[in-house]
Amino acid sequence: MSTRRDTRGSATKLYIWGETLDPELISRSLNIEPFKAWGKGQPKIVTTPLGSVKVLSTPQKLGCWCSRIPESAVSSSLSEQLQYWNVLIRRHETVFRAFRRRRFDFYIDCFVNEGSTASFDLSADLLQSLGELGVGIKVSFYDSDALFED
Repeated sequence: MSTRRDTRGSATKLYIWGETLDPELISRSLNIEPFKAWGKGQPKIVTTPLGSVKVLSTPQKLGCWCSRIPESAVSSSLSEQLQYWNVLIRRHETVFRAFRRRRFDFYIDCFVNEGSTASFDLSADLLQSLGELGVGIKVSFYDSDALFED
C-alpha cells in the first residue's frame, strides 16, 4: 500500500532573475525576505530527492531571488494567489520598472495539484496588468493521485 501526503491545491512563487541581480537589493526594495536567493557566481547548491544537500562545482550563471506566497494565502485559489502577486507588483511598480531597465526577468511560478482535472480563471485584466510590467506566468500541473495509485 502506498503512502500519500496530501498536497492538493495550488502554490505560487515570484521569481526574479538577472545577471547583475543583488538579492539583498531586491529584498530591501520590496521589503520582503526571499524563500531562496543567490548571486551570479555563487556555488550551485541542490537538494537531492532523498534530501541530502550537494554543492556543485559549477557556479550560478545568473542571480535569482524567489519569494513564496505568504502562509495566510496558501489555501487561496490559483486565481486569488495570482491576484495577490499582481497587487504586490503594482504596489512596487516603480521598483519593477527599474528592474526591467536592468534587464531582470520575472515570472510567477504556479504549481497546480488539483487531481486529474484543474480549472482556474486568468482574467484578461489580470494578464494585461502583469504583462504591462513584463511578468510571465509559468504553470506546472501535478497529479499526486496518479503517483500514489495502488
